[in-house]
Amino acid sequence: MKENSYLPKNKNRNHYIKFLFEAFNKIKTWFSLKNISSFNIILNSCSIASTILYLLIPDIIVANNFAGSILILTIFADIFLIYFSEIYLNKNSSFGRRLNILCYLFLFNGFLTLLLIFSGNFIFPILYFNQKNIILFPRGLISINLLVLLSFGLLLSVFHLKKHDQTDFWDLKNFKKKKKKFPNLPKIKMIFKKILKLNSYFFYIFGICSAIVLITGPFEYVTEIIAAISGQLGLYLSLFLFANTILLKKLKKKKRRRNKFFNLGIIGFIIPIILLLPLFFTPLTINSAQKEFNSAFGNDWEEKIPEDANKYFLNSPFSISKYLLGISQKDYKVQTDIKYYEEEGLSLYFDVYMPWKNDKDLPGRNSTLIRIHGGGWASGDKGMQNVPQINYYFAAQGYIVFDIQYGLKDNTGSNDFITPSHVKGNFTLNDMINHIGAFTRYLEAHGNEYGANLESIFLSGGSSGGHLALVAGLCMSNGKFNHVFSSKLTIKGIIPYYPANGMANFLGVQGDEIFINPNSLIDSSSPACLIFQGTHDVLNYFNIAENIKTKYLEAGNTKCVIIWHNFAGHACEYYYPGYYNQISLYYLERFMYLSSRDLI
Repeated sequence: MKENSYLPKNKNRNHYIKFLFEAFNKIKTWFSLKNISSFNIILNSCSIASTILYLLIPDIIVANNFAGSILILTIFADIFLIYFSEIYLNKNSSFGRRLNILCYLFLFNGFLTLLLIFSGNFIFPILYFNQKNIILFPRGLISINLLVLLSFGLLLSVFHLKKHDQTDFWDLKNFKKKKKKFPNLPKIKMIFKKILKLNSYFFYIFGICSAIVLITGPFEYVTEIIAAISGQLGLYLSLFLFANTILLKKLKKKKRRRNKFFNLGIIGFIIPIILLLPLFFTPLTINSAQKEFNSAFGNDWEEKIPEDANKYFLNSPFSISKYLLGISQKDYKVQTDIKYYEEEGLSLYFDVYMPWKNDKDLPGRNSTLIRIHGGGWASGDKGMQNVPQINYYFAAQGYIVFDIQYGLKDNTGSNDFITPSHVKGNFTLNDMINHIGAFTRYLEAHGNEYGANLESIFLSGGSSGGHLALVAGLCMSNGKFNHVFSSKLTIKGIIPYYPANGMANFLGVQGDEIFINPNSLIDSSSPACLIFQGTHDVLNYFNIAENIKTKYLEAGNTKCVIIWHNFAGHACEYYYPGYYNQISLYYLERFMYLSSRDLI
């Protein structure tokens, strides 16, 4: 009786397994060569049309979201078609060999296009220190290459569909590929394939490391760098590693270690999904930011911004199209390397970014934004190392943006290739504060030359620059440091990115305790503060951002907001059109507009 009691259970289990196999086989029939090719033709055609629509009318929200989403889906689908072709293609036929070469070319073109998109959005803009429409060149180059890649994918899909029913070209009954032998394969080709395979393995392993750090978070310097890359560039890495997995499977011999071959493919498909987590969590980041603003400034803060100002702002917190094709840039002008300080052998300079025309309708109304670079108080510089695209963006909105140098602590005694030697010395934190104070006094004397509104000042910086922005902003609003800072400047807001309060001593930078950690300066009249902090930033371990907000609340001041960027590491705003920086810009431009007009 005991054995018979298990029979119904076993029958149910067998029936369930049989049902799963039947369902799998039914689903598998949907993934026929004809269906996949037809679907990809539709996707590539729609993606080409929507990309052109976005380029022509970039400010339409529907075009932004639809074009970006379908574009990502199309690239993944094209890579999957190559994977499907790799399974079934008979490479002994002349058509099979030609199509195989086209698949390789598509993968290489995909790698180059992704590299060019990244370069166009990250490298090119910081190389051009010009004024008018400079962003059009890299953006146009990105768009052309993207359209070429989509056209290539459309061509491949047409080829597959045209030959889908010719059995000489395909082995549609089995998952086994016909063997292709090259007994006299040239050595140079063998060497090339080995180099290509080694490079593919390198990126494959890097993808695994990135996914692990993304899930677990960083714990030291190297993993912090990986977190910074995998967070803001996760979408690129996902596409790149998906294509890299297909390339590696094409290069690797399937007959040896069959299990290892298939495990390689399974892991290679899982890793790109993990790397898309920052993208998937973007709606949660936006929802959290919205709640923070509502809590600090009231539920009606958005209603205080008129439509005339909104038209200059980003129309949504995030757009995939902007992530890939860049954020459209309005006109601005810049003057570089203007000296503001020269004492005891130290010369310090600044760059100033201004609107192209003195338009009173621009939301900035010549409010002043002072930007302070980071670098652990020992390295870094204005300009290219301080995300100049942010300076361009706000100058075009009518702000007068000053990007300044200050003296640094020379911990190494050697050049690091990014920091000018003339700013290095045995400077303490007090010295750095005095240098920033000297700039405020220079601004008091010369601000009118640049049209700067000294009654509406904002201070911003990242890491050590965020810390210095907090120190300077709190000192200036406190009123007890007029011997250091100009008393003629009115602080409207402080915008620290992942501020490094309390960390100077750990890096050998000495200074007064009130400057090392300025939280004691926070009071009920302290200016509004908007903090950007990544959840995967090692500084987050010290609860620095939370401690600042707590001090504000303890002082009865609710005007402190933290925008938490999920999976973001240090320097999370450096990829300018990335998920993190788009969200940051969306709320920052509104924060500055409301603060400059005392509406919050």
